[in-house]
Amino acid sequence: MTEHTIPPSVPEQPAKPPLPEPNPVTRVAHRQQSLWQIKLPIAISILLVSVSGVMVLVAGFSRGAELSTLSDISIMWLIVPMLILGSMLVLVQIALIYMLVRLLPVFPSYSRQVQDFFVLLSKQVRKISDKSTEPFLRVHSMNASFAAFRRSVRQSFRRSRDQK
Repeated sequence: MTEHTIPPSVPEQPAKPPLPEPNPVTRVAHRQQSLWQIKLPIAISILLVSVSGVMVLVAGFSRGAELSTLSDISIMWLIVPMLILGSMLVLVQIALIYMLVRLLPVFPSYSRQVQDFFVLLSKQVRKISDKSTEPFLRVHSMNASFAAFRRSVRQSFRRSRDQK
């Protein structure tokens, strides 16, 4: 009768503790915040865009406006969001320029420290790489010297044989 070895069993992962029930006070506060901070602004935005679209159509068709008038109004509605985003980007650029002007006097000392660190790091890496390649260079130089020695011995034997 042979004994079969039983493979070690995989330890069972401990069961995750059950999540506690959410706090009802925080849940109500979250619902209120999501209503006032997310749902209401989206609803107001949709309502404003819809009302303005209806007003454009009513104003355009009641006066017998031409199609070009409606298209001009539509172009204005397309340009306004880009103007807002563009002005935000300009403000960000101005803030970055201001920060750069304020930080520029501080940069030289810190950039010198960073440069010194990388010079030191470069020297250490070069030292380590030289030490790691040294054994290979020794082997190759020994092979080259043996090959040169064999050539010189062969040439000396050829010379001595040719002189006879």
